[in-house]
Amino acid sequence: MRIDAKGAVGQYPALLVPTALRSLRQRLQWKLPDLEAAAGLRAGSGRSLLKALRDQGLITADVTQAGMTRASASAAKAVTRATAERALPQFLERVAEVNQNPYYLAKVVRVVLFGIMCASTPFENGLVFPQTNTAN
Repeated sequence: MRIDAKGAVGQYPALLVPTALRSLRQRLQWKLPDLEAAAGLRAGSGRSLLKALRDQGLITADVTQAGMTRASASAAKAVTRATAERALPQFLERVAEVNQNPYYLAKVVRVVLFGIMCASTPFENGLVFPQTNTAN
C-alpha cells in the first residue's frame, strides 16, 4: 500500500499514522497516552488523532486489519519501468554469480517478477519484487 507523503489523517501528517500504528499493534492493550507517545504528541493532545483513526476504521479497541495494512504502508515513490529494466539485468547477474560461486551454499532455482515488469505497458504503482527460492 502506498500513502501520499503530503497527505493528512485529520489534522495530522499521513506519515505519522503508520509509525503510531506500528507501535500500537505490538501491544495487547493500549490507552490514549500510549497513542500520544507512539505518535510523538504532547500528553493530552491525542484525542483528535484517536477520533481520526477511528473514523477511518484504522482502530477500534485495538488496531484493525485496515490499520495493520496502513502500518506497513510506504510513501516511497514508485519504481519506473525504465529503472526496473536497468535493474533487472544487474539482478540476474548477481543470481548467476550466486549459482556459479561455490562460496554460496545454496543455488537460486527460480526468480519471480511482480509488478511493472509483468505488464506489456507500464502502470502507475508498479514495482519489481524479485523472489528467490533456494535449494542446496
